[in-house]
Amino acid sequence: MNETAVRAGERILSAYVVADEKIYVITEWDRRYTTVMLASEY
Repeated sequence: MNETAVRAGERILSAYVVADEKIYVITEWDRRYTTVMLASEY
């Protein structure tokens, strides 16, 4: 999914579990901003 997003110039979304808390890492389509947030904030 992210490989396709990179080729298409779309945003990249990753999810991880850290200390029993799910987090998302979102990089915008133009790669200018990356946001890290708790899943409960999304």
